[in-house]
Amino acid sequence: MKSPRSRTTTRQTSRSNTSSLMVWAILPVGFLVLNSVAEVIRIFVSQRVSVSFDADLRDGVEAQFAGVETLPITGLFTTEVALSELAPVTVAFLLASLIVWIAGLGLAGLFMTGVVRCIAAGEPFAQPAFTALRRLLITLVATLLGVMIFKVLGTNLVLRDLALADLSVTNGVTPQMVFTGLGILCGLELLRQTLHRGRRAEQELDGLV
Repeated sequence: MKSPRSRTTTRQTSRSNTSSLMVWAILPVGFLVLNSVAEVIRIFVSQRVSVSFDADLRDGVEAQFAGVETLPITGLFTTEVALSELAPVTVAFLLASLIVWIAGLGLAGLFMTGVVRCIAAGEPFAQPAFTALRRLLITLVATLLGVMIFKVLGTNLVLRDLALADLSVTNGVTPQMVFTGLGILCGLELLRQTLHRGRRAEQELDGLV
């Protein structure tokens, strides 16, 4: 039989391990949130916003680069635009995409801690883990949809404001980004289904015993 001191030490060790796992789980999300917040602050301070486009300008654009007068641009590229050159609604959509991203990541990190806490406690099939994982999945779906919608609308309005609509330039939401987001969501859904089936198997074993 374990002594009270031994049980206390074991409980403290388990709590410490759970806290360290939660820190490692939240750390990447925290970096992304801080980077996005810094980007919003930079926009207001510099009065310039970074916009990404997907271009297919094989004939090149006028440029002075290494003695070359025209420079072909294909694929995704990022440029900075002064806020004064954009309509207020354009700036609003661009900022909305960042704000939705920050809020979504914050909520996702909160729900992720619930999942990690249950797994670290040795209860991956507990109801709180399923609830947190379902909320995490819903949050990521809503966040990705919101960011893509606002980003597409914002970048299309930038093309309009800069009179670039006639060029072979589109918004910066590429198929690769969409498929990457779908892959992350499918992975989370696979994890949820796996835990669900594990819980069902555990209940069946408990019933046999």
